[in-house]
Amino acid sequence: ADEVETSSDNKDADDLQAQQHAAEKQVADLQSQLGKARAGIAWLSAKLDDAKVSIKHADESRSRWVKRETAEEHDKDAASKAQQIALAAERAEKERADNFKDLETQAESAASIEKAKQAAARNATGEAQMWAMREQTALAVAQNRLEEAHHNE
Repeated sequence: ADEVETSSDNKDADDLQAQQHAAEKQVADLQSQLGKARAGIAWLSAKLDDAKVSIKHADESRSRWVKRETAEEHDKDAASKAQQIALAAERAEKERADNFKDLETQAESAASIEKAKQAAARNATGEAQMWAMREQTALAVAQNRLEEAHHNE
């Protein structure tokens, strides 16, 4: 039983030693990363200083362009207003054209309906004439029979 206990103690000690080595390696890795981060920060600091100088030059250049942009902005506004007026006129013209097209479509539809009514009226007239002729024929036949009946009496 002592051998099992000793073996178990050795195993625990080995595990602890392995964990210690892993922790030491992690610490070394973190220290390495910290060193790299510090070097990166120093590099970024130098870049930031360069950027500040560039910004100063850009600000000076921008102030020169502001005067030009003000004049160009005025011209741009005038052109934009002219464009808006032209677009409004175009929309109004399109609306007029659409309204005309709608009226034309309505007129064509009304003409089509009128043609259909005329055709129906012609058909009804023809049918009425046919029935009138049948009635006249029937009346003539009836009158002939009546006359024959009078003659035969």
